[in-house]
Amino acid sequence: MENQNNEHTDYLDIPETIYEILAGNLSGEPLSAEENRLLETWKQTHPANQAIYEQFRSLMERNSGILRGNDRKILFEQIQQRIKTQEAKRQKQKHLAWLSAAASILITLGMFYYFSSNHHPEIKTPTPAAQQIKPGESKALLQLATGEIIPLDARQQEYIVVDSTFEIKNQAHTLIYDTKDSTTKNITYNTLSVPMGAEYKVILSDGTKVYLNSGSGLHYPTGFTGKNREVCLIGEAYFEVAKDTLHPFIVKTGQMSIRVLGTSFNVKAYPTQEQTAATLEEGKIQVTCRGKSYDITPGNQITYNTTNRKTEIKEVDTELYTSWKSGYYKFEQMSLQEIMSTLALWYDLNIFYQNPETKDILFTGRLKRYENVENLLKKFEQTNEIKFIIKERSVTIKKK
Repeated sequence: MENQNNEHTDYLDIPETIYEILAGNLSGEPLSAEENRLLETWKQTHPANQAIYEQFRSLMERNSGILRGNDRKILFEQIQQRIKTQEAKRQKQKHLAWLSAAASILITLGMFYYFSSNHHPEIKTPTPAAQQIKPGESKALLQLATGEIIPLDARQQEYIVVDSTFEIKNQAHTLIYDTKDSTTKNITYNTLSVPMGAEYKVILSDGTKVYLNSGSGLHYPTGFTGKNREVCLIGEAYFEVAKDTLHPFIVKTGQMSIRVLGTSFNVKAYPTQEQTAATLEEGKIQVTCRGKSYDITPGNQITYNTTNRKTEIKEVDTELYTSWKSGYYKFEQMSLQEIMSTLALWYDLNIFYQNPETKDILFTGRLKRYENVENLLKKFEQTNEIKFIIKERSVTIKKK
């Protein structure tokens, strides 16, 4: 007789090949005859596989491919792990497991869509005029291990979870974790997602402070056990790591693994940008990239370019890369394209260049992070080189 349990759980073990085919298929890339055959075979293996595929396809069609390559790979891995976790908790309700998995996928996709597009499921705030474009604010989405998603903002003063092992409190735009029983092995994982045009701070259970910038997400345990303290980052964050010589702190991104004991550094790893960078202010970090390890000292930055696959280490003015945490942007001989890329994340803007050569104009200066966008852009116009045309959340840049 066929094992019904195996029949039920086949869809949980999605092969790596299927991940790659799904990513290509959902982004509109043409698939080979063999890839089509493998995809169709997988979809027909279990009803849940077809449901998973349809949910992905539906979201991608609605949101015009917001999730890109690295986003999808990370997302698929998280979904697979979440499905397996749910399956373990639902051994007594196996006939409902595939429905629960599909619902979990929708929640996870919704979370990624939220911080990728600033979409809110309940509150829709149209922006008909340029003067309504405001700087970012403190807000985020917290996804608990149960799959529950909790919207957060700076006004909330509340305990989110309180049990015998740990508690989570939201206070003054900061999410605070406090482990009551450090010996417990019942550790679960949370994800904090910050939408475009926002920021948030989290204090992990070991006391490490993480400042999350716009359009970023952090996946972390509610408490640290074992040899290492490990978190995963998408986007940009500034870390103030609590010292613990016996338990290294590790930050994983799509391209780098950063190992520290106690230090302050900035990591910028947006999947939509070709360069990943780690900038060290204090202490020491060891960065592993493409199988090689590099020791980074204060005042230095390591970058990896996904286009040419080159790793570079250089001495930098760290303030240029960390000032956002302190409420301002500092730039020195920086291209307009790079500056506008940063501002687009913070103000949730779409940037267009009427004259491509304007992208390479260099600027030096300092901007207040919380200033009205119109006032901020006027400072660039005072150079008499460029002009900005603002319509809703679109900014077109042209030569004067």
